[in-house]
Amino acid sequence: MASSIHTKASGLLAAGAALGFLYSALRRLKQRSLLRSEPFLRLIAQPAQQYKPHTPPWLAAAAAEASSGPPDGADPLAPEALPAPVQQAVCRLQAAAAAGELQFGHAMRTELFMLEEGTVYLNHGSYGAALRVAVQAQRYFQDRLEAQPVRFMETEALVAIRQAQLALAELVRAEPRDIVFVPNATTAVNAVLQSISLKPGDLLLLADTTYPAVRSAAASIAARCGAALLEVQLLDALGQDDEIVRRYEAALVAGGGHVRLAILDQIISLAPVHLPVGALCALCRRHGAASLVDGAHAVGAVPLDLPSLGADYYTSNLHKWACTPKGAAFLWVARSRQAGLLPPVTSHGYSLGFQGEFLWAGTADSTAVMAVPTALAVMRALEPAATAYRSSLLRQAVALLLRSWGTQAALGVQSPAAVMCAVELPQFSGRPPSGALAATIHAALRREHSIEVPVACAGGRMWCRISVQVYNELSDYQQLADAVKQLAAGPSAAPDAPAAAAPS
Repeated sequence: MASSIHTKASGLLAAGAALGFLYSALRRLKQRSLLRSEPFLRLIAQPAQQYKPHTPPWLAAAAAEASSGPPDGADPLAPEALPAPVQQAVCRLQAAAAAGELQFGHAMRTELFMLEEGTVYLNHGSYGAALRVAVQAQRYFQDRLEAQPVRFMETEALVAIRQAQLALAELVRAEPRDIVFVPNATTAVNAVLQSISLKPGDLLLLADTTYPAVRSAAASIAARCGAALLEVQLLDALGQDDEIVRRYEAALVAGGGHVRLAILDQIISLAPVHLPVGALCALCRRHGAASLVDGAHAVGAVPLDLPSLGADYYTSNLHKWACTPKGAAFLWVARSRQAGLLPPVTSHGYSLGFQGEFLWAGTADSTAVMAVPTALAVMRALEPAATAYRSSLLRQAVALLLRSWGTQAALGVQSPAAVMCAVELPQFSGRPPSGALAATIHAALRREHSIEVPVACAGGRMWCRISVQVYNELSDYQQLADAVKQLAAGPSAAPDAPAAAAPS
């Protein structure tokens, strides 16, 4: 009986396939008949094989160069390789660093940054703060663009982007051919998600600490493809590397081989704890899942050797800790994953391969990327003194705040390379912790005390996330400590605001 049913089912399937083939054949015959009667129409039935793009030769040449290795002996951060208007300023800074004459703190804020006077800026982690000289470099390129747009877009711009690629590759110890630029890390995440062929039953692995914009991108593509999200709870295990690895392994095992991609934070946004991404990437590889590391807060703050992480994909912003103008970020992709990866926008780079596809996504202002070598040249000149200054200042600031507020919890400071920390806030006149209270405190700090710092409610407690940069001093954190104590002691100056979004 079972054999008979199986035979009938097989026959029905075969008949269905035959009917489908017949329908397709009839439709093609009809199309050809119409085409014969309308000679001005041309059918490109198989675009992958038959379509030939009209690729600009200057773009093909630039894509070929971007796909090659670095030139021997050239330093992309040498002052003479930078735009002429900024060379003198970079040379002066390098000389001061070599002579041990760098002055960190408020003096450096005035000299190197463009932050407004009177604001205590403790939130470098959200949108960074561009170096004055990097903005000057960007404006130089913008002036060149508008002076002769065609020549600039087809020659100078591509040369400048190649210089940025070489400079960045040196910083992250990667091959230039494996790096492409994107406007921001969210664009890179979307490119990866859209290039994975998800199907019903597939899983994307996230955490409850994954950045909200990234979570939304994953939810959108999963909903479109009939896939699902698998979430690992990490908030109660932050700082416990072995437990975090154990939870991810349990998630991969529970996924039963259906996890196509795991999105891993190198540094969590809300509570800036450093995750053991090397171990997690190796774990994903053993279970047949690809890994995408979101390093939005890492480049410029943490020493990197991207190939050694073992990730399939890695993205980071450069406007945060590399201090470039806004609009500069990158995506690094393992060589074995590049063939199927496409940018969200297809343009003249179609069919030019990984570099060509991303190099040109339509007419755009890419001058933020062109300013990357200038920013990196400055940041390199500040090292290693800048890292030592930030490390010491962060620990002093955390100790000051905990002592002032009488709280005990601090998340993120434990990492040797930490530049941010979430510090527990005190009780606020009996008001229970909530997202609305966090928004009210944040607004009051900005409005009444001119202090910019993110505030959030997580795990039933109130937190503020402080950043330390070379322009900060311990007195900045003393002002924060005093302002929070004042707000905590008194009644709310205004009704609690709507809950704020998570810090960037």
